Amino acid sequence: MPGGAVDVAPPAATVIRQMQAAILEARAAAFAFQRLGRSAPPTLAWRCDQVARAIVEGLRESFGDGVL
Repeated sequence: MPGGAVDVAPPAATVIRQMQAAILEARAAAFAFQRLGRSAPPTLAWRCDQVARAIVEGLRESFGDGVL
């Protein structure tokens, strides 16, 4: 379509790199929540622990133990 938007998918290698980066970011968030779970006030600590466990379990279920 001349002058119109073109829907072009990024190369597969780019998508894989983006997924790898997203997995690393999710791991970092999980570790941050784990750390906060040890130092936050009790009213927040359990929530941090719960979020950390959910992130780790989601990564494990989706990508296997190798990403952890």
